[in-house]
Amino acid sequence: MADNTTLTVVTVCRNDRRGLETTMQSVLSHAEGIDEYIVIDGDSSDGTRDMLVSYAQKYPFLRWISEPDTGPYDAMNKGIRMARGDWVHLLNAGDVYEEFLPVRELIEETPETVDVIAAGIKYAQPDGSYAPWKPFCYSKLNWYEFPHPGLIVRRRCYTTVGLYDTKFKIISDGIWIIQNIPRVRYVLSDSIFVAMAHGGLSTTESPRLVYERFLLNVFFRKWPLRHRLAAAGREFRELASLLSRSLRSK
Repeated sequence: MADNTTLTVVTVCRNDRRGLETTMQSVLSHAEGIDEYIVIDGDSSDGTRDMLVSYAQKYPFLRWISEPDTGPYDAMNKGIRMARGDWVHLLNAGDVYEEFLPVRELIEETPETVDVIAAGIKYAQPDGSYAPWKPFCYSKLNWYEFPHPGLIVRRRCYTTVGLYDTKFKIISDGIWIIQNIPRVRYVLSDSIFVAMAHGGLSTTESPRLVYERFLLNVFFRKWPLRHRLAAAGREFRELASLLSRSLRSK
């Protein structure tokens, strides 16, 4: 491999043994292109630890820990700190590589001066179909719609700009993108190389998701006031709808 193109893949999970194994099998099937695989387990009680012991015996490049954490971003930060590769890709439990060749090609073709590769993903719908999500940016409004599973980040970038805010459970990747993408050099790619599972915190409507999305859109995005007020109105309507459906189901 060329210099500065080593890749660490990090997967975080807690009590999702089935989803983790799906992701691990996807990653391990591309072992020839991955230099290090790190799994951060949040002290699961569903047999995840035993599974990791078994896989680590077969795949020496797999490293893992299992211990309590404060949430997914705390786990991601642990994985990034453990990483040894030049590039880090965060692939959550349940997600898989749709295609892996574009990952290696992007890494090997990206200039040394670039710190972030933003590629596309496809994400599962409730009916089992998939919808594409490609990166979009409008820098004048500091509007960066980058799907987090499609980000490949140089490890040195995390060292320079910092890791994920652990105060939040869902939006810290969005905050990281909004605050740091304008400060680094990045490239956009139309490649879709990750299939994102349905049912994660960021894909399942809940009061927590609506609340954190409200904070993201109103207090962190640098949109004009009218855009932020419109976003706030949408989130309030969504929260009211969720609460109404919850009351009707009781």
